[in-house]
Amino acid sequence: MKLLSILCFTLFFTLVSQAQTKRALIVAISNYGGETGKGWKTISSVNDTTFLLPALHKQGFDNKNISLVIDEKATIDGLKAAFESLANSTKLNDIVVIHISAHGEQIEDDSNKDELDGLDESIVTYGAISPFHSKDYEKDVLNYLRDDQLEKYINAVRKAAGPKGDVLVFMDNCHSGSGTRNAQTSEIVRGGQNPFVSKNYKPGSAASDLTVSRESPKEDPSFAPYIVISASRAEELNSEIKIDGKGYGSLSYAVSRAFENMHSTSTYQGFFSYVQTQMGELAPKQHPVIEGNGTQRTFWGGKFVTAPTHFIVVPEDETFVTLNGGIISGISEGSIIHIYPIDTYDITKAKMVSKGVISSSSNYSAKADLSIPLTNTKTPYWAFVESVKFPVPAIGVSFVPLDGETSLKMGQQKLIGASLE
Repeated sequence: MKLLSILCFTLFFTLVSQAQTKRALIVAISNYGGETGKGWKTISSVNDTTFLLPALHKQGFDNKNISLVIDEKATIDGLKAAFESLANSTKLNDIVVIHISAHGEQIEDDSNKDELDGLDESIVTYGAISPFHSKDYEKDVLNYLRDDQLEKYINAVRKAAGPKGDVLVFMDNCHSGSGTRNAQTSEIVRGGQNPFVSKNYKPGSAASDLTVSRESPKEDPSFAPYIVISASRAEELNSEIKIDGKGYGSLSYAVSRAFENMHSTSTYQGFFSYVQTQMGELAPKQHPVIEGNGTQRTFWGGKFVTAPTHFIVVPEDETFVTLNGGIISGISEGSIIHIYPIDTYDITKAKMVSKGVISSSSNYSAKADLSIPLTNTKTPYWAFVESVKFPVPAIGVSFVPLDGETSLKMGQQKLIGASLE
């Protein structure tokens, strides 16, 4: 009887220690105009929750484990308290989603000088005064949540979740890194003001005086893997979209749609492929960014998989597609590609859906004509380069005698251009 009790206790302890809770923190700041004279315009961040919450529910997130920090609750102190609470409540093996919809702003790098351009990226909190209206930089900049601060909060959550947990972060603001056909890009951007800097700021001054190494820090193996998906590059603006006259964040909408395409073997990188495709249609001038050490991990604490070099394929029609890679990536006119479903990590065990030839290529994108029509043009694919045809231009070579004599009369020779296949 005593042995049975010990076995039952051991089983119970094991199950508890392996328990996994899905948690989420959603920050949405729309009503910046709640206090007059601050200069930050009202945006549609709170509307994003109408897409995000149902999407999270479908992924197994319970309302009791979802924290909403909206408008006046999202002051600098309110955000700090929310992140500290999230870190304190997170347990080993937990899955954590952090989503931020707000204005974003570049501000003068603080004393650690870890930015090449001398500018930190930041979240504009509720009550923050815009650069145009500020009278006291040193005081007013304290209401901006710097990327350095955010990183510390995220690392605290990662530490609490442990190596079997996951931390997934969405940044739907400026300066971060089918149904969509009714969506239109709005003139409203989330950020867009000139960098907030002091009178002593010198552009790019940090680039020649870095006191912090630019190399990626060594990862702590006890931390949870993390993935950060941003709506735009650090130097880009993030435009809202309008659906039936109502504003939404472009990334928030794209993320909610991408969740619908997840399956049991989806990785975060594959998920991002869907986000990129949606964003390409919603906000074509933006380039979403994925960062982190968990991009090749399957969703919600799964295993790591290694993906071969691939490119995202967006169908134009059944036999004509666009790739997100071009000459810089080694894809030139005449190259042959094979097309597979997203999340194909071993082409020897997957079925090829089409193949084609690159018909035109620029530095960063390419077009291809397919010999096998696609049966579904509403979804993106992955392309693998089967063979490369890269023209080598003629190169002029001159031979000059080492002794300086001209009697050898060695003339200019030419190498004939060739194609590598």
